[in-house]
Amino acid sequence: MGWLLAYYEKQVETQGLEVGLGTRVSAELVEELDPEVLVLATGAKPHVPFQCGGEEFITYEDVFSNEVALPEPVTVVGGGSTGSEVAVHLAQRGHRVTRVEESDTLLRGRHTPFRSISRSS
Repeated sequence: MGWLLAYYEKQVETQGLEVGLGTRVSAELVEELDPEVLVLATGAKPHVPFQCGGEEFITYEDVFSNEVALPEPVTVVGGGSTGSEVAVHLAQRGHRVTRVEESDTLLRGRHTPFRSISRSS
């Protein structure tokens, strides 16, 4: 599955994704990032990893249904395969995307993790 990892690394670089690794997602962080929409892409069964405090969010299923209008900017929570696919999908469609993951790696437990892609636009 090294090809998948290489693909996501290239997409992070070419699509200008902001990636925050080792970042605990909290209501305070969401407030600081101030996204227009928060996408939970934390796995096949999305879960809320923090107290939302009234924050509205959608799931990856909403994104791929194309039934939800997505304003800018978008924050994607999740560093696994689901979060990777959602972030790349949105970036390729012209959205400004910030991705946040609590772990210090993406794709943990699935592939060889990569740490060198964190960047800010």
